[in-house]
Amino acid sequence: MRLAGRVGWENALQDEHQGLRALLDPEQFADAGARQGAAIMRDRLDQLHREALGEGEGVVEQGLAGDAPRFVIRTEQGAFEGYGVLARGDVATLYEGRAPGGSGTGRPVVLKIADDVADNDLMLDEVAALERLASGGGAQRKHFPSVLGSFRMPDGRLGAAIERLDAVDLLTVRERYRQGVPLHHVVWILRRLLSALGYAHQLGVLHGNIEPSHVMVRPRDHNVFLVDWCYALVEPAKTGRGFKCETPGYSAPEVGQRRPPLPSSDLFSAGQCALFLLGGDPVTGEAPAGLDPRFARILRHLTRPSPLQRAQDAWELFDEVGKARRAIFGQHTFQEFKI
Repeated sequence: MRLAGRVGWENALQDEHQGLRALLDPEQFADAGARQGAAIMRDRLDQLHREALGEGEGVVEQGLAGDAPRFVIRTEQGAFEGYGVLARGDVATLYEGRAPGGSGTGRPVVLKIADDVADNDLMLDEVAALERLASGGGAQRKHFPSVLGSFRMPDGRLGAAIERLDAVDLLTVRERYRQGVPLHHVVWILRRLLSALGYAHQLGVLHGNIEPSHVMVRPRDHNVFLVDWCYALVEPAKTGRGFKCETPGYSAPEVGQRRPPLPSSDLFSAGQCALFLLGGDPVTGEAPAGLDPRFARILRHLTRPSPLQRAQDAWELFDEVGKARRAIFGQHTFQEFKI
């Protein structure tokens, strides 16, 4: 029950909270240690703010039997029910979940929870990147999942409730097309991926780890989603932050060389994903036999070893792929994509 007159001090507290959060924005610090310290301090500030408002969080029920949720997490954005494990990643475990309260009643979600407190910074980076992408206002927002809530587990690990997508990743797509995905489908998948990257790069966000399990396709409307933003870099030229991980076969050469991140680094990975779908070998760079030379040229432009010699702008490549599609296939028509 709320006490009379509480709204006034809540508003004042919220104003102070937002002001202190801005001072502790990790992205304004060039030094990695300072960024980490700011992130920890801001997270603690958020926790104190919630405690002041009497809004606890974390697991409130667990180990429930039958079809009931295994656990329930309360956050500022509402309660989320967690069920079985969907997947285990490098830094986090993903649980099947639902948002039972408020406007998200019954909405399926993914509850992504860091496996170790040491990886909390990656969870913070993912939420920050997705929130920036959501705030951009462009039509390309449809290519990214939404963050529905964030929370801290009782043991200090951070987590987020993320929109669950009705889509399959490129690994699954490739498994269904063992001889390679037909070029006319790879073209629209690549174009939508380039559209997502063009939008993200305009907002100063690099994905940092594009590989087949991080690109998802929804066959019914040909939408493409770019997921798993925990390795994202926001305005790295200003912050001085470098790459956080390297994925053999998909990361650009400059990642292993510890050179500065560039938008062309993401474009390299996008090209490697297209090569993989076609049935080529991303490790050796070998393209499948019979690939139309007009599209082969685009792949070479995307995946040149030098970041300054390869494609630099996702929007330019988006147009280039569109021209190649018209030259190869003529007038574009929607073709059902069966998975």
